[in-house]
This record gives sequence, C-alpha cells and structure tokens, in this order.
Amino acid sequence: MCCTSKEILLPADFVIYGNQFTTSNEYQNQFLNSRYRLELRGYGTLIRAVEWEYLQDGGFKILIPTFSATPDVVIVGQFY
Repeated sequence: MCCTSKEILLPADFVIYGNQFTTSNEYQNQFLNSRYRLELRGYGTLIRAVEWEYLQDGGFKILIPTFSATPDVVIVGQFY
C-alpha cells in the first residue's frame, strides 16, 4: 500500500486499521452512523462523496480505485 508514512493530522475520535475492514474497501459498523471526517495515513484527509461515502447501515466505503485495506492501513476519524 502506498499510503503509510504520513503523520495523522486530525485529533482521533476513532482509529480503524486495515484488518478491521469488512471488505477490501468497506468498513461496516452500525454505531458509526453520525457525521464524521476521515483521514487516511499517508494520503491525507479524504473528501466525502469523492473519496469515501457513508454506508446506509453504518460505516463507510472508500472510493479511491487503488485502495485496498491491508494490515498497514490506518484511518482516523473525527466526529463533527
């Protein structure tokens, strides 16, 4: 995965690691259903509706075509 070296910029309300993903690009969690921002370590802040989207039952889907949830992937979320 290309995106593992950049430091996290957002204060973390939650942290998700690649091995917690349900599929290669989806993280399902029924309790993660409010508004939040996402940052991918090594990539930066993700743009909602362009680089990621909410899942209807809670969680999110990464829309970056080359993204794959490998164990070294770290996503930080911040509620707003």
